[in-house]
Amino acid sequence: EFVPTYYSNYTMETIEDCGHFLMVEKPEIAIDRIKTAFR
Repeated sequence: EFVPTYYSNYTMETIEDCGHFLMVEKPEIAIDRIKTAFR
């Protein structure tokens, strides 16, 4: 709801079998997405 207020270029995606703590539950996905964002 608030993302467009602060960012204009973003992508949201649903991660299967993951709850609120992406970095704990699926660290490989989190690391990949963070690296991709800074390329």
